[in-house]
Amino acid sequence: MARNALKWIIVALVIASLLVGATVVLTRLQTQQATTPVQVPVESIALPLDQNGIGTQYLSSAILSVKLSPYPPRANTPSSLTLIALDPRTQAVKEITPTLSVADLSLVEGNDYAMKRTVSGAYEASGNFFAQAGKWRVRIRIDLGEREPYSIPMVVEAR
Repeated sequence: MARNALKWIIVALVIASLLVGATVVLTRLQTQQATTPVQVPVESIALPLDQNGIGTQYLSSAILSVKLSPYPPRANTPSSLTLIALDPRTQAVKEITPTLSVADLSLVEGNDYAMKRTVSGAYEASGNFFAQAGKWRVRIRIDLGEREPYSIPMVVEAR
């Protein structure tokens, strides 16, 4: 009788060990799958610009308005990009630190351009941003004094 009980206890321990091992393996597989990066088309998260080349984003810490001119942009022609940051509560112009980057849509990184503060408090960058006709990724990175800089991606088509 004691032998039978001991056999069943050993069988139960083996089965429990197998179940614990299977749980560990499945948890690790699920964690690996959860951390797989997903490729999201930049067009789906890009700030849309209206027919005048103007777009606005509303954040809890700032209202960010962008204007690209001329719009639509032309290849090998000087363009300018203006950014205005307003405090959402007081509507006062905020002082920020923006950086402009322009890249061909197929490239990860592009050319950086300095954004200089104007007398009005806006930030402006000018140059031949678009070397040829086609779609371009325009990204403004903004240091709002938070942990991570905020990024405004845009997709524009130069003609």
